[in-house]
Amino acid sequence: MKNQKFQCKQCGKCCTEFRLLPLFEWETKELKKIAKEKKIKISIKPNLYFLDKKSNTVFVYLYGMFNHPCPFLKRKRCSIYDKRPLICRQFPIFKTPQFNREKNFDAKCFLHCGNFNFKKSLLDNLSFNDIILEKSIAYLKKIYGECYAYALQSNTASGVIGNMINELEKNGKIKIELCRFDIKEHKVISFFDFLVKSGYMKKDSKREIIDNLRNWKF
Repeated sequence: MKNQKFQCKQCGKCCTEFRLLPLFEWETKELKKIAKEKKIKISIKPNLYFLDKKSNTVFVYLYGMFNHPCPFLKRKRCSIYDKRPLICRQFPIFKTPQFNREKNFDAKCFLHCGNFNFKKSLLDNLSFNDIILEKSIAYLKKIYGECYAYALQSNTASGVIGNMINELEKNGKIKIELCRFDIKEHKVISFFDFLVKSGYMKKDSKREIIDNLRNWKF
């Protein structure tokens, strides 16, 4: 398998065998619009969210689509392929070396694909005795092509949002708690809408940042 590039076999398993599909807030709005146009029922709910104790507001970091199989899958093909979310575009890469918290690049950075042995590919192409960042990146670019680019875009978007949250808390503007309780009793709002409503960001800045994250090019 050395140097064998990853290719989608179009089996549709990754579109059926998942618990939830993680979505950024702009992807959530876009999928809801598409689903309405196609008259498709979808279940999108907050997946990762925080309570700001200062405003008693719950803001959502990531949403999730809980329909499975994916309602946009038709005859084992994606009916919204050109508008599919980042998690679909980056499959089977979950974490890029630059954004892996554990600081080591291994099989945990991948999502399961039954048609490609990513563990063997790693062993064949990388030496785990001394994996350096540049070597891991070169491997991903060579084997996974645009999947790596989309994974980097997705990881970057998560990182940007996470850094913004950390900065707000550091400056004392918010005091957050990871929600482990029923959020029905609280007002729930997407993160960027929370920033605008709280006066921490202007609408024009919100649109600009989201456009940059959505259209990020590497």
